[in-house]
Amino acid sequence: MLSNFFSKKILESQILKIPVEMESIKAISNFIIDFENAYQNRKKLPIYIYFTNDHPILNLPIHFNILYRRLMDANCFFKFYFESPAKNLKFAYLPGKLFEIKDNIKEESTSEQSNQDFQVNKIGDKPLSEVEMELDELRNKVKKLFISNSVDSNDYSKILKYVLSSFLIIFSVGVLSLAVFHINPTINVKLKPSSQSVEQVLNIALIDKDIKDQEIDDYLLNRLEMFDVKLEEVIHKSNFSSTGKNFTGENAKGEIEVINTSGKTYNFVPYTRFQTQSGLIFRSQESVEILPGSLKKPYKTKVLVQADTLDLLGNPIGDLGNIPIDTKLNVPGLNQSSQKSIYATTIQGFTGGTTQVERFVLDSDLKSAEVFLLNDLKSKIPDLFQNYLQENYEKNNIQLEILNFDEAIDLKNVQYFIDKDLIGQNIDGFEGKIKADIYAKAISKKDLENIAKMQLEKSVAPYNNLDYIDFPDMTYRLSRLPLNPKVQILTLVIKGVQTFDLAKHPDFAIDSVTKVLENQKGVLPENLEEFFKNQEAISQSEIKISPFWRKTVPSNIKNVEINYEK
Repeated sequence: MLSNFFSKKILESQILKIPVEMESIKAISNFIIDFENAYQNRKKLPIYIYFTNDHPILNLPIHFNILYRRLMDANCFFKFYFESPAKNLKFAYLPGKLFEIKDNIKEESTSEQSNQDFQVNKIGDKPLSEVEMELDELRNKVKKLFISNSVDSNDYSKILKYVLSSFLIIFSVGVLSLAVFHINPTINVKLKPSSQSVEQVLNIALIDKDIKDQEIDDYLLNRLEMFDVKLEEVIHKSNFSSTGKNFTGENAKGEIEVINTSGKTYNFVPYTRFQTQSGLIFRSQESVEILPGSLKKPYKTKVLVQADTLDLLGNPIGDLGNIPIDTKLNVPGLNQSSQKSIYATTIQGFTGGTTQVERFVLDSDLKSAEVFLLNDLKSKIPDLFQNYLQENYEKNNIQLEILNFDEAIDLKNVQYFIDKDLIGQNIDGFEGKIKADIYAKAISKKDLENIAKMQLEKSVAPYNNLDYIDFPDMTYRLSRLPLNPKVQILTLVIKGVQTFDLAKHPDFAIDSVTKVLENQKGVLPENLEEFFKNQEAISQSEIKISPFWRKTVPSNIKNVEINYEK
């Protein structure tokens, strides 16, 4: 946590407020340096750089650290001045006595200052380090424990002294080794970079061999040569179904009960329609008079009906007309309100409906077949050219790709082979063929991918590496320049993945990470791991401190190791 240093009252002329809208480190540092250079009490009284709580830099400890180093390099005499303790700067590497907190200013006591800044020693004595004091105390305890005056007086005591001395030397070396580990801890930091998607859209001019250079606009920097490819007398065939239908089955019949709950009389002529909810039409076979009724005492009468041959969609009804008892039917010829008061239900299951349909060829079937054959042939052009392009690759070592667009494909000498005498024949289906010469344009797939890769690399951010290019998902469309009909433009969309290169990033170099760690005495490793993981460039972090008994970040950081995982 950042230390709070309280001093004497601050003069108004010493305070320099940093505007919230000023976010750039360079702009802030120049603003402070200009103020300090024009400050009347320069080098006598420090300037106080005032940040309000909502200033963005207080949430960027590494940026704040860079600002501090810029001001130190400029030899400024300054302190930072906050409205309240800046908790988000807990990981910034900053000296402990560099902060003032607004509305909490008081004079520091002399006793606190002396305790923090001075150490009293006897004149002529060299102060012992902590390790030397521990070894000296341990040596005295062992000597008192094992060595007495009685043993000291004979030869046996010399042997014992030798053994004990050897033991003490070995023991001291062990203790010294542990002390070395204690005063020279190692912090191992593992950082795994994060990845981001990158996308580039670019235009590529497709140039025919017969186009002269002077006919090509200078701004079309990305260019690909187009190759002419062709297949002669390609035959493609397909099977088609006849759509004409002749119904030779039987229509279902049955008796319904017409119910009238209105006070009106209805006269239904022969062939009045009655319709089920599924869309089946049944027609009355004779005229019938429907007398008035009411909700309490509806009028009911029986009517014989027969199913239509086709339903509303033109499909044969046949055995679908064998509807069960208690099926409700409406009278579609009436308005909506009347349909609620007069309706019918079946009083028995209908029977007699059978389905039997004969198909025959219509004239429209042949026309539809020709349209389908042409479109189906165009859709199969990349597959048709596959063997041709493979042979060309083996011969010329150029891997070509067909431009499967209408603008780049031309079908010549198109012929259809469909027997016109089939019209009216009772058959379920027929076969049709098409023959044509196919002229197409192709480009080098390798050259296209090289241009896409080059342009995508330009979109990669600083300190990032392009790790993956999604060539399989690369998409493009074709268009022709309005002012130059000889040149076609290929608009390409290419995507990839970029990953931060932490080893090259200044914020995660060993010096920057070391300075962050040096200001974190007593902080748990998991807290530091969480801090690093919150950085945009890092996806995972792991911090280990040795020796193993160290549970928090030591104050005497000597060795820092950083491993950048991939």
